[in-house]
Amino acid sequence: MSLFVRLWIMGTLIALAAGAIAIGAYIIVTDQQRLAQSHHEAFKIGRLISQAMAVGVFDEEEEDPVTLLKTRTAQFMAAGRLLSITVISPKLEVVLSRTLPSLENEEAWNELGPGPFRQIFDQPATNIYRHDDAFYVLAPLIDESGSARFVLAIGLPIQILELPDENRTLFVSLAISFSLLLGLIAARVLTGHVGQPIRLLTTTAERLEAGHFDTSVLTPLIGRRDEIGQLARTVLRLVQALDYLGALMERQTEAARRTSESGTGPP
Repeated sequence: MSLFVRLWIMGTLIALAAGAIAIGAYIIVTDQQRLAQSHHEAFKIGRLISQAMAVGVFDEEEEDPVTLLKTRTAQFMAAGRLLSITVISPKLEVVLSRTLPSLENEEAWNELGPGPFRQIFDQPATNIYRHDDAFYVLAPLIDESGSARFVLAIGLPIQILELPDENRTLFVSLAISFSLLLGLIAARVLTGHVGQPIRLLTTTAERLEAGHFDTSVLTPLIGRRDEIGQLARTVLRLVQALDYLGALMERQTEAARRTSESGTGPP
């Protein structure tokens, strides 16, 4: 496997890791935003329903407010968007409860317990609670005297409140494409910064092995102030030392040969 391919793989993996971090951060942020939007939407829907349920319930002409609440509960549940509607009395007893079929255990009283309802009776105000995959909006039904006669709990599944994120697929696709492109660019830069100098050093070593002491290929690396430049200068000094030693040995050999020839010749 060539150095460029290995550097490209390394750069691509680093870029993909950065892209994965960016995608993860985007998903976390957008999920939090969508959850906040769902929370706001659930509170708004629950408050509107509770206001509609409370209209005329405690009029003097209405002898049995529970009967009217049952009728209105059935009407709202028939719309299909609600998970449950529960009405609790000041004695913390379930006056009526309607849920979607087979979802009786997800009714607000079973999910939240008496604590949140007691708080509404003590301090009448609309509150919202999240439990698993549902929001429960608790609103007091207040009579003309200002007392909370009932607490209405409306269950809303989070799924129907979440807005579709049409940009997520586009963002993920762009992030992956950009990561691959960034990996290619990083590999190209690394190859030019590291791969090419290593090839020049390799070429010099091969020429030295063949007996050639030409160091001109190292010229572009001599001025570098990093480890590669330091290595190139070391190799250059080594070549110069070998060249000097080779020349010295040749002179000594030539001198020895001449001495030998002069000593064995005629007087």
